[in-house]
Amino acid sequence: MGELTRKEQGYLAMGGQTAKNADTTPTTFIRFQDEALKIEKASEQLSVHGDGRDDRETIVTSVKPDGSFSMPIYPVSSALVMAHAMGNDRVAGSAVAGGGSSTLSGGVSAGATDLPITSETNFSGTDWCQLEADYHEKAEICQINSVSAGHLILKNATPTKYAHDTAVAVKEVTSPYFHRPAMTDVLTWVTLERMVGASKLIDRIKDAKISEIKISGEAPGKPLKMTVNYMGTSAEKKTSALTETLEATMPLIFHEADFYIDIDELKSGISDSATTVLTDYLERYEVGDYFRQDDDVLKVSAKSAASGAGSLTVDRAQLSTIAASHATGVKTLLKTSNVSKFEVGFNNGLDDGIVTDELTRAHILEGKRKVTFSGTLLFDDEVFYNRALYGNGTTLASDMHKGMIYIKASKSASQAMEITIPYLVYLSAPVNLTGGNNEKIEQEISGQGNAGDQQSLTIKFTNIDPTKYC
Repeated sequence: MGELTRKEQGYLAMGGQTAKNADTTPTTFIRFQDEALKIEKASEQLSVHGDGRDDRETIVTSVKPDGSFSMPIYPVSSALVMAHAMGNDRVAGSAVAGGGSSTLSGGVSAGATDLPITSETNFSGTDWCQLEADYHEKAEICQINSVSAGHLILKNATPTKYAHDTAVAVKEVTSPYFHRPAMTDVLTWVTLERMVGASKLIDRIKDAKISEIKISGEAPGKPLKMTVNYMGTSAEKKTSALTETLEATMPLIFHEADFYIDIDELKSGISDSATTVLTDYLERYEVGDYFRQDDDVLKVSAKSAASGAGSLTVDRAQLSTIAASHATGVKTLLKTSNVSKFEVGFNNGLDDGIVTDELTRAHILEGKRKVTFSGTLLFDDEVFYNRALYGNGTTLASDMHKGMIYIKASKSASQAMEITIPYLVYLSAPVNLTGGNNEKIEQEISGQGNAGDQQSLTIKFTNIDPTKYC
């Protein structure tokens, strides 16, 4: 018997493929907590004349290499995993004050390293440049190797991923970089490789897709967590180990997260110079509270009753300007410290049963997406209960109240994650009494995300990696 294997010996790595049947050598290593690979063989016992009472043959009908892993949320590796789960990574860099800004003077093809531009002013070698507008479908960030009159020469390691047209914007950018995955109808294929022990067992899962992700957090102060399930088409036994390089940062922690939950809709529109907001829920706000309207975070400096609605005075001393005007009916999100646990679920509804004339899956087909939310709050008033059951009225309601959830966890300017469920349908919000003690009362909230004029889940990662993951 050989030396026993410790759990710490081994690795898990993941990488995006350019197409099906084009597995790649994974380069992103996961700092996982738990990992499981189940290569399941479906079998059938063959009973034929002459076997007597005992079966003599068992045949394998199909083989499905599926797996799962859980990991604390790290800004780079978690962003890559989420991008492949949703389908397309939309990127942007931070603008450089006084940095280069130009446009393409001619179109370029995918794989180009020579960018013809209208002005090379303020660009220099080793700078990073972004092509296309922030979060554009084809936005990408490349590193400059050298600059000449009317041209940016890119490093061979970062050629263009896409073709770009004449007049497309080119600007200098720097860290931090922003990744905002977009949902697509067809997901990207990924390759996963895991090693158990010191090269004792190495599996490579090819042509895989991520079926489900759960993002969760819990007080007191536990790391935020991502649990991932995936389905593979085929597997291969490898004999040579990869060289592991792990992300050298701390994970995001629960107490680093801020929670904003919808409590209101604007009673009247607000311009970019407004200092007051009208509300029907004056009792929900306290002086000093922060609340969110779209991308603006505002602070309540005073509140008062007004004819037909309450009035909130916005403290503008800690703001520059409101980013945009807001129309009547825009959701108002109040920052709350009552959340003790949450889970956001994202399921791709993959069909795992497509087996044809081969032993393994012929394909993995995308089904209906489903976004869910559940959370535990300290109970302080009846707002969520009323919305879920009574539709803000006094009788049981047949319509479903659509709310909104926004979560931002930030360790630093270059390490953050933001989650928005813009149309959260409240399914339940029970509050239960417990006799015999004076313990706190908690409220469980659950809901499902619907699509409206936005996708049903928006997630954004801030990190130091300019790579467009897919």
